[in-house]
Amino acid sequence: MIYNNEEMINKTNEHIITEMRRELAIGNYKGFDFSFARSKEYERLLLDMTRSKQIKSYNRGLKSETMAEINRKGQAFISSITEGINTKVPYIDIDPRDESLEIQFYEIEGENTLNNTNYLDFMNFVLKKSKRIDVAKIEPKYSIKSRNNGWSAGYLPYKENIDLKILRKTPYICLGIGMENQGDEISFSVLVHEYTHALVNRHKGIIENCAHNELLSIFLELLAVHEQEPSGKLLNVALTARLEGIRESVLRLNLEKQLGFVEDYKAVYIDSTIYAMDLLDMYIHTSINGKKAILNEIKKTLAGDRTLEDTLEKLGASEERGSQIMRTQVKTLLK
Repeated sequence: MIYNNEEMINKTNEHIITEMRRELAIGNYKGFDFSFARSKEYERLLLDMTRSKQIKSYNRGLKSETMAEINRKGQAFISSITEGINTKVPYIDIDPRDESLEIQFYEIEGENTLNNTNYLDFMNFVLKKSKRIDVAKIEPKYSIKSRNNGWSAGYLPYKENIDLKILRKTPYICLGIGMENQGDEISFSVLVHEYTHALVNRHKGIIENCAHNELLSIFLELLAVHEQEPSGKLLNVALTARLEGIRESVLRLNLEKQLGFVEDYKAVYIDSTIYAMDLLDMYIHTSINGKKAILNEIKKTLAGDRTLEDTLEKLGASEERGSQIMRTQVKTLLK
């Protein structure tokens, strides 16, 4: 990419803004606010990230685990965390390239394409074809190599010109949960992360700020590792992996801001991880009753009863405090 080409930067920014608007519509978010990136605390975090070193072998020494064991641990943890709330999600097991559902719809409706007029009707047609299933009973899909460590996909046929107001109304239908076909002691936390996405995504609009989209998934991912081995050994490994990813995002975001690019989706991971670090610190350093209280508040969002932002306010979660905790971890783990 030729960063000093003003025309290309403008075109790239236009593309990013278009994609972000689509993401906002699909999740029925109110907006994307990453004001923290303009704060003094963010500048301090950037400075610490710049001084830190890249870690390439953070998972060295972990024991290997079978996919069956990873499944068992991931499903057991998410079930324990969501005890007492409805965890069923609309689920359909179909290859995203399979057009058979569209063909069935066309035959019934006498149509030959999806457009603004019939797109919502089609999605409700697919919803009726889906089944409601406990999220922990969705069988994870594994691949030898994928672009992401884990993924949680929803069924949403990509059509270029569907009106954003219509996308806001489309129902969430889980298409599957998966991860890379290689495992160790903390791999089950990847499934926890993706199960959490599926639980949250079924309640469109339950997260108001798109910058918080990864927050609960990252928090429960890290909490799962902490609960697995409370001494902190495995959690440090998981934190190192997460911080290394955030480090790359922070440095890249800073470069792109200097060159005139708008903030894009990578900022979601930065903001979400900062809050997740604060929630995790709260949880680790409180009493048994305090731990139960934190999880009970989070359950209200997972159940769709309260927005994530209201839950963060109820718990007193802080971007500034989370950033300070992250900076301490960076100096310790990425020293």
